[in-house]
Amino acid sequence: DLSLRDWLWLPPLVLSALAISIAVKLTPLANLIRFLDQSARHPWIAFLQIGNRLHDLKELVRLTGLAARIVQGPGCCLSRSLLRFWLLRARQEPAELLIGVAKDGDLLQSHAWIEQQGLAIDAGQELNRTFVPVLRF
Repeated sequence: DLSLRDWLWLPPLVLSALAISIAVKLTPLANLIRFLDQSARHPWIAFLQIGNRLHDLKELVRLTGLAARIVQGPGCCLSRSLLRFWLLRARQEPAELLIGVAKDGDLLQSHAWIEQQGLAIDAGQELNRTFVPVLRF
């Protein structure tokens, strides 16, 4: 159910998701977030801006979720959230990256998500559990 404009924007999103998933493994998170925030204002991401500006927030959430799943499969909340953070900052929209934890029996679960003005932009199934934010960027 992807439109032509979605198909045109998906390859750069997949490449960006791949770069972010590699960077997560090689770079301290705070440094990566600072880099993404600063790079969002640079002209070299102009190729993403066309697709980014043509899609509303709901489409951005859907397509970044798809791109992250293509690269990493399920359980890609950190990479997906970092990609969304970067794209929203490039649009000069407010975006906060939150990392939270929840206890599930003897297991400690973690989740990353993006909020705008205190509301999660993708309140999917992962947020059905109560995640307590421990980091906010």
